Amino acid sequence: MLCIFCDERGPRAKEDIIPNWLAEELGGVPPILTTHFANVTGEESRKFTQTHQTLATLKFPEVCVNCNGGWMSRMESLTKAHLIPMIHGERTVLSPSVQRQIAAWVQLKGISLDAYYAIQYRVVRHLPAFVAHTFGQQFQPLPTATVDLGWFEAFEEGAMVPFASVLSR
Repeated sequence: MLCIFCDERGPRAKEDIIPNWLAEELGGVPPILTTHFANVTGEESRKFTQTHQTLATLKFPEVCVNCNGGWMSRMESLTKAHLIPMIHGERTVLSPSVQRQIAAWVQLKGISLDAYYAIQYRVVRHLPAFVAHTFGQQFQPLPTATVDLGWFEAFEEGAMVPFASVLSR
C-alpha cells in the first residue's frame, strides 16, 4: 500500500475522517442517516442514503501506520485541545499559531475525505494527488487554503453534510 501523504510503502492504517472524540462531542442519537449525492455537470446522477450508528464511521484506508500513528496523531491531539472548548461554546482566543494548527487539521480532514470518496464511491478526486503529498511533507496548511471558523446551531433533527462530485464533459 502506498500512503497518500508520504508516498512510502508500509503497513496500512485507517484514518478516521470524523474522529471518535469529535463524533462524541457532536452527539447525535443513532441511527444517523447520511445522504450522498453525485452530480455530473450540475445534474444529479446518483443519490443514496446510508445508516450509521455514529458519525465516526468513515475510515480512509490508504494511510500508512507511520503517518497515522505519528504526525497525524500528534496533529489530532493538539487540535482537539483547542476545538473541544469551542464546541462547548466557551469563549476562545486563538493565537495565529493555533489558527494555523486548526487550519492544518481541517485541511488534513478535507484531503482524507476527498480521497475516501474517490476510493469508496469511484468518483474523481477533487484534489490532485500532489496536494496530499505536499501536505504530508509540510504538516502545514497549503498557501492557497482558507479555513473559516464559526458557530453552528444544530438542527433539532439531523444535519446536512454536502459532498458532491462535479464532472465536466
